[in-house]
Amino acid sequence: MDVSCTRPILESFVSTKRKNPPSSASSASAVLQVVEVDPLLSAKQVCLVLNIGKTTLYKGLGTRFPQPVRISPGRVGWRASEIKTLIAVAVGAS
Repeated sequence: MDVSCTRPILESFVSTKRKNPPSSASSASAVLQVVEVDPLLSAKQVCLVLNIGKTTLYKGLGTRFPQPVRISPGRVGWRASEIKTLIAVAVGAS
């Protein structure tokens, strides 16, 4: 798998950097806590990043691909960090 073409796609879906981080000079009464969030990718986004079809994604759940997270009764998503790890392992193995 060619990572050079998937990296910009994945990075466009996964943007965890804050454009305006909270300043350290905030008032003492308001304490801001920055929480790192692992974004969820839809099946369509995962298929685009991995260059596979939905059928391949769903047939490979639990074996080739990580299990999705249930968002609601009719919707699932994959953790972006797990997809990044999957790509890194695939690149390291080849």
